[in-house]
Amino acid sequence: MRSNPRPALAAPGPAHPHRHRRQRRSKERERVTVTGNIAILGYGLSAIGPGVGIGLIFAAYINGVARQPEARGLLQPIAFLGFALAEALAIFGLALAFVFR
Repeated sequence: MRSNPRPALAAPGPAHPHRHRRQRRSKERERVTVTGNIAILGYGLSAIGPGVGIGLIFAAYINGVARQPEARGLLQPIAFLGFALAEALAIFGLALAFVFR
């Protein structure tokens, strides 16, 4: 026969020792508040439109010059005017982000 003593049983404790810690963390997460301003997010969204517009303007300009190189003198001022108007929208969005701050 073997004389292998049984190991002593550990003192009874909580079934899940990390359970209380998780509950405490979830309560701390509820208390966190976000500080900042939504106007900055608005500016980021308003900058998408002019960015796409400028890309389309110059894509059309390059396409037109590639198809008809002699029309470059006519198309270039129109492209720069379109660029200026689209960029003005981005600057207007930036101004509104600071106004509604």
